[in-house]
Amino acid sequence: MLNSLQSRSEAASAARVKMEEVIHKNISQTAAVIEQVQNTVIEDRIVKGSALDFKAMLPDGQDNQRATVTLETPDGRVFGLHENALTQIADRAGVPTKFANELLSKGDWGAELLAENFKRIYGHGNGTRYLVRSVADQARGFLSDKYRRLDVRPMLDAFLGECLEAKARPIQGFATDVRVGIRAILPVVFEPIDGECLVFGINWHNSDFGRGANSISLFMMRLWCLNGATMDELLKQVHLGKRLDDNLEYSARTIELDTMANISKLRDVVRFAFREENIQLSLNAIKTAAEQKLDPKAAKELLRSRLTGAEVEAAIEAYNSPDVVMLPPGNTKYRLSNAISWISQAEGVTTDRRLELDRFAGELIGKVGTAAVEV
Repeated sequence: MLNSLQSRSEAASAARVKMEEVIHKNISQTAAVIEQVQNTVIEDRIVKGSALDFKAMLPDGQDNQRATVTLETPDGRVFGLHENALTQIADRAGVPTKFANELLSKGDWGAELLAENFKRIYGHGNGTRYLVRSVADQARGFLSDKYRRLDVRPMLDAFLGECLEAKARPIQGFATDVRVGIRAILPVVFEPIDGECLVFGINWHNSDFGRGANSISLFMMRLWCLNGATMDELLKQVHLGKRLDDNLEYSARTIELDTMANISKLRDVVRFAFREENIQLSLNAIKTAAEQKLDPKAAKELLRSRLTGAEVEAAIEAYNSPDVVMLPPGNTKYRLSNAISWISQAEGVTTDRRLELDRFAGELIGKVGTAAVEV
């Protein structure tokens, strides 16, 4: 299907070797993500805020521990709070996250005061209900009772199955406590500019705990340095639906049917992403960005609104360097995009921040021309 677009140059032949190395190097990483998803068993509870109890949990003397807060549900289960759930509880109570963390840093009395605040605020909730999503004895999500469960496990199975049909190969993945992502590429080398060898693929991200939509995005990756940029978002399924029934067993069939419908949508989007016309649009966008001149001063101004001071300095240092291997040549928008992707790979950059930087890198290249489907 893509024979007319793939490069057969000498540079592309060398890039294909690099591509195969990337694919084989990351097989175990993808397997680890799948294993973690399969082993994560989620329990759901619909609870009234007025029936919840919050208590301080004090450190037991181990290193790096701090006071925190526990959540007790009406059935008597007591849960420790993942940082994500604590943030959601504070947000829904109107308590600034920074203030909540400052209280916890004060030790015993701070945790007790925060727990008392949560108990009082939720106790006056006038029957408002919430969905508590837990793994073992830890609550990882504290969500609206309209939260739409587009669960990771069946979505991951569908995504990988459709990639296999399209002959796309997984090359990277991550699974945190609250988010999952897989990146897959078409094993075809493209060369929109002489010597600039790329692969295209798709990112899939989802969260079972309110930490992001079920989404699929196009991305590109330079094979010389593995700089990447996330481009157009093709699918965005937000976790918002009808109010959940108190009897979660009763609503299980409804959720199953909704999941099947959304898996069908996901499969359609994966097939759409790898169409030849979409690859051509991406190649055109890269060529245009590589022709847009950008002096260092203007480049720095572009970065200030989205990057920290340290990130701006690192990106501009890379942009101004003589390196034409890790970054493409020329003072252009395309080179600046790659400078951002380059610093996103630095040691100490979190997964969430890396994703944000790669999205910004894609925005600098420009919209490809495809459109997200939000359902």
